Amino acid sequence: MTAGVGLSGDLASPRRSIPLGTLSATAVGAVVYVAIVVKLWLSAPLEDLATDQLIMARVALIGPLIPIGLGCATLSGAIGSLLIAAPAERWPAIAASRRSARTQFWSQGQVLPMSRATPRS
Repeated sequence: MTAGVGLSGDLASPRRSIPLGTLSATAVGAVVYVAIVVKLWLSAPLEDLATDQLIMARVALIGPLIPIGLGCATLSGAIGSLLIAAPAERWPAIAASRRSARTQFWSQGQVLPMSRATPRS
């Protein structure tokens, strides 16, 4: 949902696309979660489900992909949040406002006022 809101200025018809995308993502997510629950219910004993946090890696066809996928999803979410929360035009403004030696590199760019920043085409 945050990606839809953050990128709504880039959409051709945000009034239609944001609700459709949100509802579609919710429906697909629900189907995936139900499929995972059924798979685990059929493949693993209840005792293991209650105690083993990575039981999915033991019952999956390619078990080592489960922790790798968890790591990739975590990084993807973090990077996506950074990109949506502060577009490239805002990084110099954020860095300049902090006046820190660690953020000095980012403050070399042109600082645009928030009201005049426009999306790139």
